Amino acid sequence: MFEVLAVPGHRSFATSFALGLAMLRSQGVIIYIRSDLAAMEAGELYGSGLMRLGLDPARLIIARLRTQLDILRAGHEATRCSAVGVVIIEIETPIDLTASRRLKLAAEASGVAVILLRATCGSVVLPNAAQMRWRVGAASSYPCLDHRWQPTFDVTLLKHPDGLLERRQLIEWDHERLQFITAVSQPLAAVPDGRSMAA
Repeated sequence: MFEVLAVPGHRSFATSFALGLAMLRSQGVIIYIRSDLAAMEAGELYGSGLMRLGLDPARLIIARLRTQLDILRAGHEATRCSAVGVVIIEIETPIDLTASRRLKLAAEASGVAVILLRATCGSVVLPNAAQMRWRVGAASSYPCLDHRWQPTFDVTLLKHPDGLLERRQLIEWDHERLQFITAVSQPLAAVPDGRSMAA
């Protein structure tokens, strides 16, 4: 289970980062669960934008629910379905250790990856069962060789199973190869590739 925390005002970049992680993890169906309020405040996911990330909108199932409890219940049920590739659960407030452990156990039993997306990240980060946690914001983007713009993320690794110290890095999403690449000349340890995401 993974957790993505948005830098205040950078909700769309955190969402794009979470979708990138989902594509790294699976070529299957992605279920995206969020609240009605989040959809009204931040807008719906945009089909053309998804395709620019390299994600076929036909792979994405979006569920909009009223309360965080409803969202967590639906996320738990979706995670138990082994036909699903990834479940993204967008929440407004932190979930407790018990609820996150339930999700983690369901994910381990089914093989479905779970990504918690906190789009309104404050300064307090409560402990939960996520194995990896990133704080994500936007960084300046530059055109690549074919003159297309690739989103660039300012990513800070906050939690890692190996106990790595907090690490900050600029990375880009390569929509053609469907992978994160470093935006600067240093090793990309903060974001796993498809192999380590599957581990």
